Amino acid sequence: MEVIDEKSCSVTVSGNENYQETKRFCTWRKHTKDLYQQLLHVDLVWESAVAQPMPFITERKHTATHVILSGTRTGGQEQSYLQLLSATLPRSGEALDTKETATCEATGEFGGYGMASQQCGLKIDRRMIHNGDVLCARYMPHNPLLIASTSSDGNGYIFDWSKISLSKFPNDPPRPRAPLPPNELTEKSSDEERIQFQRRMRELSAVVSEQDRWDKRTGEGQHVLTLSGIDGASDNLAWNTQEEGVLASGSLGRVSVWKVGNYSKKDPKTVEPFQQYITENDDDRITNVNFSWAEPHSFVSSCTSGGVYFGDVRSANFTEMFTLNSPAMCLSLSHHDSNSLLVGCENGEVHLYDLRNSSEPVLVEKLHSTEVTCLQWCPHSPHLFASGGKDSNVCIYNNTRKKVLFRHAGHTDNLLDLNWNWQEDCAGQLVSTDSNALMIWRPRDVFFTD
Repeated sequence: MEVIDEKSCSVTVSGNENYQETKRFCTWRKHTKDLYQQLLHVDLVWESAVAQPMPFITERKHTATHVILSGTRTGGQEQSYLQLLSATLPRSGEALDTKETATCEATGEFGGYGMASQQCGLKIDRRMIHNGDVLCARYMPHNPLLIASTSSDGNGYIFDWSKISLSKFPNDPPRPRAPLPPNELTEKSSDEERIQFQRRMRELSAVVSEQDRWDKRTGEGQHVLTLSGIDGASDNLAWNTQEEGVLASGSLGRVSVWKVGNYSKKDPKTVEPFQQYITENDDDRITNVNFSWAEPHSFVSSCTSGGVYFGDVRSANFTEMFTLNSPAMCLSLSHHDSNSLLVGCENGEVHLYDLRNSSEPVLVEKLHSTEVTCLQWCPHSPHLFASGGKDSNVCIYNNTRKKVLFRHAGHTDNLLDLNWNWQEDCAGQLVSTDSNALMIWRPRDVFFTD
């Protein structure tokens, strides 16, 4: 299944080669029907460092609509936004078993890449004006109406998306939607085909001009609170899953923790951190922060020095638990037992530690050829986790069987974000993004059971 966003773009890989024309992408696309139970592939206009499923789902007879949190990074060329995307996927094969369903003329087969039903697709439900590029964003587990983000301007922000009007800019009027471009003319094209081609190109040009005018519009950030105390830009943050309104973010040489619960209109709009933790070396960058799922005051963080630290928000102590030989780029603390800690390294290795005895790793596996950028335990199984890397691959790994169950090779650039869908009816589904595309995908059952 493939859906193209309302503003299609051509991302260059090398020279004039579009990423969809690379050998890697074409080979992967050829085999998608055999590999995936579901696949939604969306070209991005601007890269998004965020792809998190929200805890909302609307089910109809044959389809389910999911809400995905994303954000744009435009490098200052256009206004940046936090976005809530609405993705409609089939619940079963019955949704696609209609006369309108496309079949592949080359193979005569039903479905496949680019053969999406008209019922399925993706659209932008809500935009929120964001100051600076969105580097990271996560919704609050206790109140999904609140979203925290970090920005390229060095601040953190809190948004209440329920207060963003759908009848005002940037949501109304919506951005003009361009039609698909016509097929290229050939030497055998008739005069009528040439006239039709020119007419469609004029229509397309008119819509593109309207899009350009819409894209130049800017506005003040629509956040409700500003989080100060971040040293430089931060590309990570985490909400406390046990204590409402507490969140943390790591930056250059420090971890900052804020409390944003129970704020009223009379309170200051800028929130200072109530606790900060400083590393021994000011040049070390905190790459990831995770709160414990069992201890409401505890968190762990990874650092470019290779150190993994433990902190408690009730004190100023910041303890180094162990140090890796390679910079620690990401981590994930299991919510199943809160003792199993995954650490992804710059050299492509994933280390599994039991925090009850962290002197030596339980498992070391080289899952990527270069830096590991994303890690997350599976919410539906204590034995599975997913990792993404700068090699453009996502690996689903079973740590009990010590085996890679599935390798998702549909991305063509560094993995920027990776999240499992926590809905019970969506076990095995993931959302991932690189600078070119956002994907919602689920491998076939055989890969989990084989």
